[in-house]
Amino acid sequence: MAGVLRLARRRLLRTGGRYVLVVLGIGAAAAVLAGIEAAGLAAGDRSLGRAVISIDAADRGVRVDWSGIPAQGSPAFGAVDPVARQALAALPGGPPTRAMLLREAEIGGALTDLAAIDDVGRWVRLRSGRLPRPCTPARCEVVQLAGTGRLPHLAGLNVMRVGRGSIASLFPFGPLISSPTSRSILTSSSRYHQPAAPPFLLADGVARLATARALSSFQRTYSWLLPLTASSVHPWSSDGFVTRVNRARSDLEAGGGAFDLQAPTDQIVEAAATARVGQRRLLLLGGAAVALLLGFVVLAAVAGRREAHATARRLDRLGARALQIGLLDGVEATAVAVLGVALGWLAGVGLGAAASRHLGDPAGAALAHSAVSGTGIGLAVLLAAVAAVVLVLTRRSPALSFGGASVTVVDALALGALLAILLGALRGDTDAASLDRGGGTGVFLLLLPGLVVFVAAVATARLLYPSLRLLERLARSAPTPARLAVISLARSPGRAAIVVTFLVASLALALFASAYRSTLGQGQSDEAAYAVPRDALARESLDTLVLVPAAASPSAYRRLGDVAPVLRLTGEVSGLISSQGLTLLGIPPATLPRLGGWRGDFSSLSRSELARRIAAGPSAMRGTRLPAGARTLELPAEVRGTPLDVKATVMTPRGLFETLDLGLASGRTTLRAQLPRPLRGGLVVRLSLLRAGELPLGTNAGLGAQPVSAGTLRLGDFRAGGRPVPTDFGSWTGGPGVHATGSSVRYLLTPDTGVAIGVFRARQPTDGRAIPAVVSPALADAAGRDSLLPVSIEGQALLLRVTGVASRFPTIQGDLVVADRAAVSTAMNTIVPGTGVTNELWIDARGHSLQALRRPPFDVLDVSTRRDVLAGLRDDPLGRGAVLVLGGAALTALVLALVGVLLALTYDLRDERGELFDLEAQGAEPRTLLRHLRLRFALGLGFGVAGGIVTGVILGALTVGLVRLTAGAGEPVPPLELAIDWPLVGLALAGFVAAALLLAFVVTRARLRGTPA
Repeated sequence: MAGVLRLARRRLLRTGGRYVLVVLGIGAAAAVLAGIEAAGLAAGDRSLGRAVISIDAADRGVRVDWSGIPAQGSPAFGAVDPVARQALAALPGGPPTRAMLLREAEIGGALTDLAAIDDVGRWVRLRSGRLPRPCTPARCEVVQLAGTGRLPHLAGLNVMRVGRGSIASLFPFGPLISSPTSRSILTSSSRYHQPAAPPFLLADGVARLATARALSSFQRTYSWLLPLTASSVHPWSSDGFVTRVNRARSDLEAGGGAFDLQAPTDQIVEAAATARVGQRRLLLLGGAAVALLLGFVVLAAVAGRREAHATARRLDRLGARALQIGLLDGVEATAVAVLGVALGWLAGVGLGAAASRHLGDPAGAALAHSAVSGTGIGLAVLLAAVAAVVLVLTRRSPALSFGGASVTVVDALALGALLAILLGALRGDTDAASLDRGGGTGVFLLLLPGLVVFVAAVATARLLYPSLRLLERLARSAPTPARLAVISLARSPGRAAIVVTFLVASLALALFASAYRSTLGQGQSDEAAYAVPRDALARESLDTLVLVPAAASPSAYRRLGDVAPVLRLTGEVSGLISSQGLTLLGIPPATLPRLGGWRGDFSSLSRSELARRIAAGPSAMRGTRLPAGARTLELPAEVRGTPLDVKATVMTPRGLFETLDLGLASGRTTLRAQLPRPLRGGLVVRLSLLRAGELPLGTNAGLGAQPVSAGTLRLGDFRAGGRPVPTDFGSWTGGPGVHATGSSVRYLLTPDTGVAIGVFRARQPTDGRAIPAVVSPALADAAGRDSLLPVSIEGQALLLRVTGVASRFPTIQGDLVVADRAAVSTAMNTIVPGTGVTNELWIDARGHSLQALRRPPFDVLDVSTRRDVLAGLRDDPLGRGAVLVLGGAALTALVLALVGVLLALTYDLRDERGELFDLEAQGAEPRTLLRHLRLRFALGLGFGVAGGIVTGVILGALTVGLVRLTAGAGEPVPPLELAIDWPLVGLALAGFVAAALLLAFVVTRARLRGTPA
């Protein structure tokens, strides 16, 4: 044994130069594997961090709450505080922040939310004044976060306001207070449609306020808080985090102290599982690159096979046993493999650190739990063992032969891979959920590119021999250099087959990586445009509840750019079981032809044709227009019959609806009301008639027999600001229980028949008409005769006429209805005024208007921009990690392909020296030999490039599934489409072929130096 080791050492020191390329190949494989290990973990860590940040702010952390009243025997703060702090000691985030809340307590005769928190400056954003000093009974300074009203005045506690501001996060108090209060302490926006809230006062320091005797009789809640950030939980610590949370909860419950521990453990478990799946996906993707690099090792090691056989024969003649010869080969291969893996792993650690920083993750932590962890080192050892075995088998195996009818081990493996491809395709379920479950064909889909490349490479090598034999027949009349090149390859295709298979794998992987990158990029652009079809989309915010038309004037919106008013409503089709509801989108037809987010596969109709088919013609609301300067509204009326309460519904110039109480109509009278400023210049669209003094439900809450209101109402023209307003009541119509002839209105109203309120309104252009609409295929199938489709929208019946079909439409998921906004708005507002008010704006921005959307008056709206959505998609760590892995693999593949063909040419020149000398001795000119060598090289290159292109095209069909599976946690909307950057692919292929031919020219010219070309 010692002798074998000494001999191996001397041989490596003396002739180790022949292993340089082998060491480089193994090192490259190790570098890729180590880099992928670190990059995958970094991507998973970033994915988990993003998921943590996306948790609702009020729930984003670990909190322990305890409630009680000290004066009623509850434990004092000093007794419960150490228990809670001890339970949370093992969790990340350091010592917990303490908070206290007396919610809506009547303190000193004033209804107040009184709270305290440690380190108040960390949690408050000041708008005026200063931060409070620590609270004491003699001077308890507070900052007011919300509400109005007087401050509490309580003996023993002197509350003094020193500033106003808002809270930086809802986490401390959000779960303990009402939603309106949550919104008001978080933002300073005007509070529309909300009653006044009591003042919310925040003091600095819990301990002093908790022990104040003046507050001992008040119910309070103590909280101990550990906020979570993007760096609080990692894939390698998530299980431990959940375990410690559960242990802390058990400790608190066992103590019997009425503590309540809350933590988003379910969300973290789910996010950590997604992160681990993402890491696994990237590792599987990188496996193809590692396999390719080991293929390069085989190609590089082929050169030493003849020398290895000669050494074995020489040692055998000297009396060495077969075991000793095999041991010598194993020791040399192991030393080369270990050296290559060690150097490559170090380089991979650097690559992993760079990839981690590129993904925005701390490099040290990612490396410590991946490439330089125990598992990472074990993976390096495994790679070294595999590389050593590959080297030994390559050096000791006989020359490969792909000719004849014999079936080799490689053929058997290729047939097995082909069978696996067919079985996997038959099983289906190649989605992200199947990989998340650890089953299905999700993992198979990730392995599929490697299987396809392997089958294609073997098939190309198999086709090489008959193709060369055919070329040999066809080249009998060809020039001598071409005939020599074909004959030499046809009679000895072994090394050419290896080169061809390597080229097929390299180029296919490069093409696949390019298709992946372009498909991912196009998919992200499509998804962003689908979500935000124009530059920006503004809608009502659930925090402020400000209607879109109420937020700003029409002129302010016009200054933003080209603004399209949009109406989005939900509904259903009665009896359509296959539908989960529908979304109705009212959009101006003129907006459609230039609408972003549209793809030709959504409908057989063009956008211009869709716009033509949904156009409903003039559909604006009709009524009586009021002068812009009028401050009063009068309506002469005469009632013969039951007196009525009369109300007028007015559409404001902004498109909102308000109701004016005109008063009691009894006998001959003039109904009057003041016109608020928003209604001036508005449109009176209806009059509502209700039995005087009754609720809409009727008498006795609608129980028992109900009274009947009957009579005739005669109306004169409206007067606004004392001046007559021409009113054509002849163009008005009555609703159920109301029959009108001009200005004479007969009414018969009773809740018993479901008509408690009579309606006398202006006729609208949508009356009695079906609204033309483009619908989804399922809704189109449900349409009846004449393509009419009754639907229920927000609980109201609406009749549509199907004029087109589209499977998808920007911003909509599921069944869809797209119609003319004006027609839908008028139809809905005719049924129930206010249900058809514009609730979205699609904006093509002008100048700096995107920045203006973040400022008043638009800041009360929920604004999304396509740029922000696209940036968020491109920042997805899984997608970025996959692009990094495949981009690096593709670049490595192209470089190694060039090195591989150079190696093959070098080996040919070295091994064919004897044949070249014989040809030259038989009279072949150096020029002929040079052309022969170059044509021989070009033939092998052509076969490899052609096979690589064909395989790359096949892999292109898999790209959509691979991107969907590896580039993010969810399904993209709209579905991905294959996108190949053909100019880039063509340029890369041309560059590769040109570089390979240039290398061949230089190497062959150097071999036959002095020979004229």
